[in-house]
Amino acid sequence: MDYNVLIGGAAGQGIDTLSHIFEKTLKRCGLYVFSMKDYMSRVRGGHNFIQVRFSDKPLYSHDEKFDAIIALDSDTINLHAKSLKAGGKLILDRSLSDNDAYMSFDFKEIAKECGNPRVAGTAAVGVLLKLFDIPLDISHTVLNDEFKGDVLNANLKAIDTGYNMVKQVFNVPLEKRMTTST
Repeated sequence: MDYNVLIGGAAGQGIDTLSHIFEKTLKRCGLYVFSMKDYMSRVRGGHNFIQVRFSDKPLYSHDEKFDAIIALDSDTINLHAKSLKAGGKLILDRSLSDNDAYMSFDFKEIAKECGNPRVAGTAAVGVLLKLFDIPLDISHTVLNDEFKGDVLNANLKAIDTGYNMVKQVFNVPLEKRMTTST
């Protein structure tokens, strides 16, 4: 089994943080992770994306086809949607597209309800985790390592909300031994 995910958005939208949370969660589940970052601009607004490939076996390269994409901007949809595998899922904020083929949610509204407009992407990661049946409690430990106070609470609420909005699609066999380091 191996899966490939892309997280894309404009510079400044937090894709690096989102991929870090996702990657660290996968590693703590005992999975191998290979990621590749593509920064088209160092200035706020340029399109950037990160590919995260994961498996229960060692990985040595990326893949050009994706099982899931988190699109934080329309450039991600326009540039990468054609690279979805059959049965792949495109996760996005409802404001970006009304295409019924995509998994669209009101992430911006969720972020407002969580008390922090910057956690919209964290809700999208929650959706991603549930699609792959990755345990939510592992992501909680990662978030606890990364954030404190109100920012932590907003991120926990956002990831929980996203996680609880969908059903599992992919089957990721996890090792019985999960690690707490990394």
